[in-house]
Amino acid sequence: MNSLSKYALLLGQSLVLVALSFGLANAKSDANLNQIHFLEDQKKAEKILSKYASVPGMIINIEKVDEKKTLGTKKVTQGTLTVAGKKFNLTTLGDRKTEIILNAQKIWLIEHPDADFDPGGKRRVTELSKNQPALAKQIVNLFSSPQKFFSNFTVLNTEAKNDLLTLKLNPKNKELKSFQIVFDSKKSQLNSIQFVDDIDTQTTLVFKKYDFESKVPTKLFEFKKLKTDEVF
Repeated sequence: MNSLSKYALLLGQSLVLVALSFGLANAKSDANLNQIHFLEDQKKAEKILSKYASVPGMIINIEKVDEKKTLGTKKVTQGTLTVAGKKFNLTTLGDRKTEIILNAQKIWLIEHPDADFDPGGKRRVTELSKNQPALAKQIVNLFSSPQKFFSNFTVLNTEAKNDLLTLKLNPKNKELKSFQIVFDSKKSQLNSIQFVDDIDTQTTLVFKKYDFESKVPTKLFEFKKLKTDEVF
């Protein structure tokens, strides 16, 4: 190989290295810009959520959608989510009434009997004082401590479209596979949350109406056992 050929080869290799370096630098720059953008959108979300953290309590009319993609099933129920500090009560009304109550010490899942087909039936109650589900804690954090909520996730992507701000999150806890929150930027309120649990059930909670209360009845966060209850 003559000197000219060697020079051309070296020049070609150098240009390839420069191109690769430039491409990597651009990719790193784009990644950094994305992270800055995600952080800005997270701050917007935290600002909206801080409004909920500042009130004594609230009662929210919700629509709950449960989907099992593998089975092709979908169930839609209406209900209420009541939040006061670190306590909440999620009540849904479908074929049968279901309540999830969380206070500082325990969480209860209460399944009422079918009012039409089993009016005299027993309530089935699951009580947990330890190993409380991560989801329950995150719902509390979402409304009471936005920064603590986001500390349990990494932001994968954000999108702003038609006055809606969507944040797709990657949960750090393995009980949840994914989590998404949607805000109405114009109204400055939380529109919905959507999550997939460890058994691939996708649940969407749509927040339809907010009622901010100066004092939420404490009985909503208390469980009173009936003699006929089946407790697990």
